[in-house]
Amino acid sequence: MVNVTTMPRQIGRARIVTLAILSMAVLSITLAVLAQTQTQPKPFMTLTSEESRIDYYNVSSLTAPTLIIRAYINNTPVPATVSLFAFTPTKIYTVGYYYGVGTISINLTSPLIREIAGEWRVTGL
Repeated sequence: MVNVTTMPRQIGRARIVTLAILSMAVLSITLAVLAQTQTQPKPFMTLTSEESRIDYYNVSSLTAPTLIIRAYINNTPVPATVSLFAFTPTKIYTVGYYYGVGTISINLTSPLIREIAGEWRVTGL
């Protein structure tokens, strides 16, 4: 024989347990999604023209100084070629030519760039 007075208590406990499990699952999924989402850095300076926009960022998570160039037309990545030159008091150096589709990353710690910085007597580079 089933006791009618204990039945509502059991149903109430089952609902609480179910609600607690559901809440923990939602919280776990939310934390997992937030852990995988990367925040986009905000530029500290932007130069715009009719044909282009240049955003300057200071991102401390990169281990080496890096120049990152993004090329888009109508929010679609496009092929781009970058010619990088360095100017010193006595000479203009061709650092290199770089190609990419959408994104071009240029490491600024090459021996040539270090030599050019030496001409400017830049310490701590």
